Amino acid sequence: MVDYLVKPVNQARLLKAISKARERIDAEFEPQNLEMPYIFVRSNHKIIKINPHEIQYIEALSDYILIHTAKQKHVVHATMKSIEEKLYTFKGFVRIHRSYIVNMLHIEVVQDLNVSIKEKQIPIGRSYRTKFIEGLDVL
Repeated sequence: MVDYLVKPVNQARLLKAISKARERIDAEFEPQNLEMPYIFVRSNHKIIKINPHEIQYIEALSDYILIHTAKQKHVVHATMKSIEEKLYTFKGFVRIHRSYIVNMLHIEVVQDLNVSIKEKQIPIGRSYRTKFIEGLDVL
């Protein structure tokens, strides 16, 4: 229990109780509390440790995903949904297409309906477009 109210409810007291509840929820479920500095993936019969900040983007390939880093690519038997859930605790990962998740740290240009990361042009899906554009901190 976080707090309690006694009838008749005073509006100031109600707001104070709501504030306490929000603070408790934020403290318990804040993604930074869950963050680990790396993730493990199974690729080519090995378990590989990857620093998420090195991931440039992730691409869906049927029943597999392709994790692109600056140094190499990792083919992993997983779904986009499962990797998206795994990366939830790390800031900066955004799904911009049903086949792509990008790391905001590596985006160089957003132009028309594409995102550029190195030489790769990644399309922004129609259903993801509004949320992505609103999430950009544009001057």
